[in-house]
Parts: sequence; structure tokens; C-alpha cells
Amino acid sequence: MRPGAGVPAEAPWRGSGTPGGYGYGDVIGSTATDTYGPSGAVHWLLPVGRSWQAVVAPYVGLISLLAFPLAPVAIGLGVWALARARRGGHGTGRAVFAIVTGLLGCAVGVWVLTTF
Repeated sequence: MRPGAGVPAEAPWRGSGTPGGYGYGDVIGSTATDTYGPSGAVHWLLPVGRSWQAVVAPYVGLISLLAFPLAPVAIGLGVWALARARRGGHGTGRAVFAIVTGLLGCAVGVWVLTTF
């Protein structure tokens, strides 16, 4: 039996955007870097391709602006995420944001403790 025998001449559309496409199978030649790299839209919308430290650190940094005891944790997670990002990952911006907000949280903590 020869390849393609029994397959209709025009396969039905299966969600890939082109008639006869097969959905995710259309991107067989692409790699994760192509899909989740800086040029991919998913990279800018969702935290994919980043370490968990780079995802958690900025949120801890934001919370540390109000709950200043978490500021050193934000700085620590930010430094850890920055070290992982330097070894070939993504998330440098998130790590720097966590470090900056952690430092601001420390400043808020010092101000609150010395003022009140």
C-alpha cells in the first residue's frame, strides 16, 4: 500500500489555520525557543520559559511594599532568579523588578520602624 492511500484529496480543516492542517502537528520543525522565545507572543503574555523564582519574585516584591518583612525574601528570590536567568534562561526583567521593589520595601520598613 502506498503512502497516502485512502486519504481524501482535501483533508478536513483541523484547527491549524490552513485547510488540511493538523493543528499542533504543523509546527513539527519548530523548537520551544521559537515558540516561547522573545519573538513569540506567548513569551510576552504568559510567564513561560522562566524559572519559578522569576515568576514568584516580582509578586513577592509587590507585596513587600505593604508587608515590609517580605522585602528580604523578594531580594533573595530576585537574586536567585537573576542568577538562573544569567545561565541561559529568561526572566531577567522580573528578577530586577523584584530586587528593586524589595529594596523599596526595605526602605518602607525602615521608615515605618523609625517613624512610629
